[in-house]
Amino acid sequence: GAAAPIRGVPGGSAPLLLIVPRFKVRGMSQSNPVVSGTNVLTVSLRSNVDVLSSDAAIINITHLVGASAVSPIDVDRVAGGNGADLLFCAGSQLSAAGWVADSGQGARVELSLCPYGHLRAETDYAFSITVTNLPAEQLVPPTVMIGATEGWLKFATEAMTASSNAARGLPSGATPLKIVRPRFLVAKAGQTNPAAGMSNVISLTLTPNVDITAAERSAITFTGIPTQAQYPAQQSTRISLLPGVPGNRNDGRNRILGLLSPLPPPATAVDAGNWDAREGILTFFVAYGKKLSGNLQYIISFEINNRDTAVGTPDIRVEASANMPFPVTSMLQPFESAGGVANGANAFFVSRPEFVGRSFWQATPEAAADNAIVKTLRSEEHT
Repeated sequence: GAAAPIRGVPGGSAPLLLIVPRFKVRGMSQSNPVVSGTNVLTVSLRSNVDVLSSDAAIINITHLVGASAVSPIDVDRVAGGNGADLLFCAGSQLSAAGWVADSGQGARVELSLCPYGHLRAETDYAFSITVTNLPAEQLVPPTVMIGATEGWLKFATEAMTASSNAARGLPSGATPLKIVRPRFLVAKAGQTNPAAGMSNVISLTLTPNVDITAAERSAITFTGIPTQAQYPAQQSTRISLLPGVPGNRNDGRNRILGLLSPLPPPATAVDAGNWDAREGILTFFVAYGKKLSGNLQYIISFEINNRDTAVGTPDIRVEASANMPFPVTSMLQPFESAGGVANGANAFFVSRPEFVGRSFWQATPEAAADNAIVKTLRSEEHT
């Protein structure tokens, strides 16, 4: 008669129909690629055969290089996971698995079915485990493997399919155990007018490699600003951001609007920062419920009045606080001319206009003679 299905295999009762047990779907992604961060690893599985608790199979996920955890590790529910979290036990503990620390080839997770557990063939399951990333960068992630070599039902060991999606703004950041340190990929400073006592627009350009979020009460701090550039002369003042080019939604100065606040969350004020003029420190908080996305450029622009005294090119530094802080980075200055002054485009550089060439003479000293008075002036900047 017609062959009946066995262990979830269609026609599995046909004599000597043999298949190799394997996970047809074996995917993994991560939530956080930042060093030392809490990281949720999500696993997707689909077996080609039923797996029963009586099979005594232990599913091993290996080569978890760069992760640490404590055994037993919780197996957590994910949306659309078909209740996979309730299928695995570590001894008598439900929704748990064994964690074996790194022994040279990375740590591993040992998944055992609970006494009633049943992984059905051709059924998609998903669950997550939470690990801690190690403090070192790992730009080349490991090839995570899965298989079952214990018990009488053995699964071939194969590489898991790694997600290539972004995570925390990092391209391919969802690839399991790709780990990076937060940094600014771009940190540039510039200005429009170096003339002493005149109005000037400062632009500070930043591109973080990962998200900077309000949930971490993150602040972006600029230091090294000359006290001669204080505006006004009080100890601290609030400075407003400029909107940038109207209607250009891709312009970085428009993108930054609504994302920065002079106060930490849960304050809702936006589009301003605090300038400690006496110490030369400018601080912006990421606004409540907002973030600066990784690998996007932001231009923080604001208007100041330059002081009347000349100021050389300063070393403006930027850093950002987060669960894992962005380190202090010196901002690049353009070292281009502005207003006819060499290096005048450098942020907070101030030139005091003066005549660098000036002379005055006459053609003849003779009385009653025709005389020509000659004056020459040469300015160090265009007027």
